[in-house]
Amino acid sequence: MRASCDSCSQPQPADWKPGDLCVHCGEIARRERRCHWCAGWTPDGKFCRTCGAAVLTDELYGAGRMLKNAGVDQFAIPERLAAMDQDQIDHFTRMYQRQAIVVARHIDDMSLVERFLRQSGWAEQLDDVLTLQLPMPDAQLKDLTRSPSKAANDSERLDELFATSPFPETRVLASIARMSCLPASLDAEIFDASRGALDSDDQQIRDEAALVFSNWRLLTSARAFAFRRPLADALRRCSFTDDAALGLLLMGEDATPPQAMLASVDADVAFQAAMAFAEPETLVSALNIPDRQFAAAWRLAQTQPAAAIGPLLGTFEDDEQVVILEQLRRTDCPLDMLHDSLIDRAQRGAPEVRSLAIGLVANMGRAEDACRLVALCCDDWSLHASTVQTILRKLTVGADVEEFCRFLVNEGQFRSSQYGVSELATDGRLADNFVPSVWGHAGDDEARESLLRFAEEQLNARADETLHSFVLRQVFGLNSAHLRAQAWWVLKRWYARDTYGSSGPLQLEERALTKYFGSVVEFLDSFSLLLGDPATLAEITLQEKLADMLRYCDNTALPAIVGNAAAFGRFAAALERVVRDVEIRQYLRSAIVRFYEHLATVDGQREQMLTELDAVAAEVPDLQYDASGTANRIREGIYVN
Repeated sequence: MRASCDSCSQPQPADWKPGDLCVHCGEIARRERRCHWCAGWTPDGKFCRTCGAAVLTDELYGAGRMLKNAGVDQFAIPERLAAMDQDQIDHFTRMYQRQAIVVARHIDDMSLVERFLRQSGWAEQLDDVLTLQLPMPDAQLKDLTRSPSKAANDSERLDELFATSPFPETRVLASIARMSCLPASLDAEIFDASRGALDSDDQQIRDEAALVFSNWRLLTSARAFAFRRPLADALRRCSFTDDAALGLLLMGEDATPPQAMLASVDADVAFQAAMAFAEPETLVSALNIPDRQFAAAWRLAQTQPAAAIGPLLGTFEDDEQVVILEQLRRTDCPLDMLHDSLIDRAQRGAPEVRSLAIGLVANMGRAEDACRLVALCCDDWSLHASTVQTILRKLTVGADVEEFCRFLVNEGQFRSSQYGVSELATDGRLADNFVPSVWGHAGDDEARESLLRFAEEQLNARADETLHSFVLRQVFGLNSAHLRAQAWWVLKRWYARDTYGSSGPLQLEERALTKYFGSVVEFLDSFSLLLGDPATLAEITLQEKLADMLRYCDNTALPAIVGNAAAFGRFAAALERVVRDVEIRQYLRSAIVRFYEHLATVDGQREQMLTELDAVAAEVPDLQYDASGTANRIREGIYVN
């Protein structure tokens, strides 16, 4: 038996007494009994208003259901029960109660779930559905029978219901109820089930899911950010408009919840409102309440970062720190007040926390942090690249930029391909003497190749002659063949863009040699060094440049070239080795033969050159024609122009 309201049909509390009004609407309430035939509720009287069967007392209800199941006629059951022995009635009642106890457990389970939900009525609905099926076949009853619960608390019981209940509605509502508890051990399947309820066709279930996910406890969790759009859609259709508006506003959506909710007597609702309206005083105070610290810090990070957030950052879970730092990254508010706390997270946080903290500090543009930040992320290429890019974008003072780039060179981390480096070459924040000044600190060819490419950008931007001379000296300098070739290609590409033409201005003329190498002697030693490296000479375009310099030298420069006996001797020996090396292209070796013809015009060199040419003609078959022809012209006094 139960009592229900004639007006709103809501059931009354268990302690309801005749004469009491409805606790829900204040209208008249009355007692009801279940009909043994249709299992529906009917006013306490003689006959069921639904099916017309006689209404039995509670003591005879179970036996009446058993007789119906046995096939007894609807209107004969009262007479059969009246004629039946009491022991037999008790037996039928026990048979029914054995099944009713199994069903009652599922009803109690749903009642437990309802305690955590905003709405109710599901337990009553389940009761109506299952009671109609009693008595049921043993196989069906066995499927509904469960072992005793081992749960120590409500959260564990909800976990059990989600895992074991045979009723889909119980499982999904148990998952939503479980979400409202929000312990750290929340199962992923429970989360996914309650998440799926946001798309339910059942308005009540969808509302419950929307309300639980829009609660500040869940909305500030890391998982909630993965489905903000479905949640917002569910909240816009939610029947609880004020609560839904709070959730939408907290999500940054357009909504107008009533300001009066800030003064709600329900502390949870009041805090939800303070979160939604970003009420600073309440949020800062909440930083001292353990279970609200993270939510308050999250909301403050969205709206107006306060210094009070800083000391708490390291106390949050890693995923919570990530959420807060991502919010700080999106805000337009200055973060200088959080500088020290962010540095601490950059040094000691989990990998993703470190990455976000480093990015935030880099974005502050403090020169004193630049080198430290890069050192912190040197083991993560992607983070390193983005950090360097941010620092280079933020540093505006030339001295700060140079100091930072020197650090990168010293650490072997300066790369011309790094985002932001090209801009340094073109905007002039890094002086044109940077590459020469750090060349000796570059640890390997890869680092120096980056410097050469950076120098090329600077040459394209301003064509600084001092930098031009430096790169040119690297072609002839004490470098690897690869690096010499790279330096030459830097110049060749730049020459093609400038007025020099593709071969550049360096020729065997005294003014050019002195301009780019300081002296003719310095050039001869550098040229001798280059000629002694067959690997460098394998670079075809460089071979052609060297050959043209020798073939078309300025005869007025020759006295200065032969003037220093020691340097010229080393140079002549290098030429002799090359001209006899048949692995080197004939074009260069033929140019050396022609250069001998130039040298023959210098006083005191004629006989020496003839001797060398005769030896080449005799010993180097592929140069025999060139060498002998050149020697004949010298003897006849016909010299090259």
